[in-house]
Amino acid sequence: THSVKGPANARLAREAFATSTSSSKADPFVARAIEKRRLQTANEMDFYAFLDFALAWSNKTHPASLAYFFRALDVRERGVLTNMEIWTFLKGVHDAWQADPENYDLNMLDVRDEIFDMVKPATPGRITLDD
Repeated sequence: THSVKGPANARLAREAFATSTSSSKADPFVARAIEKRRLQTANEMDFYAFLDFALAWSNKTHPASLAYFFRALDVRERGVLTNMEIWTFLKGVHDAWQADPENYDLNMLDVRDEIFDMVKPATPGRITLDD
């Protein structure tokens, strides 16, 4: 189990954050979540930012949670997710998937296409928060 580094500065290290989300500390989503909410270093998240994440994670269908994750995925901060953003985060998922020898081969282009098919964006190839 991990804890923050004392009550005075209440920061959660990248390793502890990755462990709490069952992710790798090299996972692009972990890096982006910390980048969006870091304070003074690239490897720590303050405790309140972690609480925001934990609430969003535990209530994934709530509009505020959807907005939280959309902002984390919107790397270029343009209010839209394109093939580039989807591919960036799918790459980390694919790498983790391939690390397990019992998993079958997974075509990431098919997964990306399925995401767009499920969302049905108003503008093809561009997912907005409203979609």
